[in-house]
Amino acid sequence: MKKILFFLVIIAVCFSACKDKANTNNNDTDDDTDDDTGDETITLGQGDFFAYFAEIPPVIDGNGDDPAWEKSKWQDIKYAWMYQPPKSLSGTLSSDGAVSKTADFSGRFKVVWTADRLYILAEIIDDIIYCPVTAPDQSPEKNDCLELFIDENASGGVRNSDGGNNFFTYHLNFDGVNAADWIGTRIELRNSHVNYKINKAGAPLYIWEIEMKVYDGSYPLASTPNTAPVKLTEGKKMGFAAAYCDNDKNEHSGSQSQIGDRDHFIGSMFVTGSTDNERNTAYLNSNQYAKLYLVK
Repeated sequence: MKKILFFLVIIAVCFSACKDKANTNNNDTDDDTDDDTGDETITLGQGDFFAYFAEIPPVIDGNGDDPAWEKSKWQDIKYAWMYQPPKSLSGTLSSDGAVSKTADFSGRFKVVWTADRLYILAEIIDDIIYCPVTAPDQSPEKNDCLELFIDENASGGVRNSDGGNNFFTYHLNFDGVNAADWIGTRIELRNSHVNYKINKAGAPLYIWEIEMKVYDGSYPLASTPNTAPVKLTEGKKMGFAAAYCDNDKNEHSGSQSQIGDRDHFIGSMFVTGSTDNERNTAYLNSNQYAKLYLVK
């Protein structure tokens, strides 16, 4: 009888240990909605995400195979910021404005950081690359281009040609050199702010690898390449969004001054508004930017 009781106790202990291990494993998921940064736990809102510290920064070569990217999670570029449904996109819109992935376009990105730079890796599938505007400081949104929006302290607010640089709206050209920044009704080239390479070997998949300096609202309105960027630290919160301008030649003819607009504009966060002008405001106002949290 004592032997039977002894074996029953052993079985009960083993069962309890297995249950505890299973519970631990069930809690170890890839869900990135909460992160304990020390003094507080951050709960992410729609479109918000974490960027992880890179001990060794990635090499900007367009390959995206550096160990620095392994921990960082992909963020989709999937919301229609103009044209619902987008004029040339063969996909459909869900109730929250997300566009289903198609051969015409799909995109995603991830972000890591060091004390001196942000690093962005983007994968874009685009079946037709069309860049009819040749001047880098004229209507960059009419070309196929990747747009990156950053508000250094997530302060939000409006920016115009007479205001400061409380946020930046980088339009990265397919030439791998130019970064045009819309400021109200004018454009400034910010080529010294970014270093990027585009791997085009796997077309229609294009891999963008980007190194970005981060500036605050004290940056002069006109570009000044020798200005020092801000230092990035753990726990910092920034406003951030990514978007893609897709021009499929569908409505374009004549001289450059007559070139029509992009065929659709897809962003990384849901934006409110019932018209194109109401939704397409990220270059004018950073209030709807998602929040990017720097963590280790």
